[in-house]
Amino acid sequence: MVTPPASLLTANDSQFLVVDVVTTSTKRTVSTVFTGNETTFTLLPAVSDITYTSTGGKLTATWSSLPAYDSIVLDALVSTSATDFSAQAVRVSRGGSRKRRDRSRIRHLRPGYDGSWTLDLTGPYSRDFGVEQTTDEITYDSLLEEGVNGAVRSRPGHQRLSKECLENALARGSK
Repeated sequence: MVTPPASLLTANDSQFLVVDVVTTSTKRTVSTVFTGNETTFTLLPAVSDITYTSTGGKLTATWSSLPAYDSIVLDALVSTSATDFSAQAVRVSRGGSRKRRDRSRIRHLRPGYDGSWTLDLTGPYSRDFGVEQTTDEITYDSLLEEGVNGAVRSRPGHQRLSKECLENALARGSK
């Protein structure tokens, strides 16, 4: 493991450890504040056997079993260029807390937004489904990522970065 030289750190700096295990369609991650004591982690099992359906431009997912989780994420991304895309992003947390982000929030970013807009899930798009579990300040993720209808799935984690950018933009637009 590579750590920064102590001479570059200050007393108030925090270091974070992120470990990704990636296959052609899955990504499993563990992340935590790095104290120097971390030696091993048990990753969540890979998410699999997810069944998808789409109605009216909205993607849904069902499953028979999942690893232990605090929250579930389902995303769809239709991209026509590197900068132009439409997305459906839903995150559901246990304990009655429900957060939903979908294309209806984009109205804050785009003048002329029309609430009847939906994703075109008949053409190429990417989707991912995953679970997150946090235990003792360590976060574990297991994500199934797929390109659909001929879409080329980007390298693992690339869509996650795009979604983070979208969420930041949505947060700025809702103020």
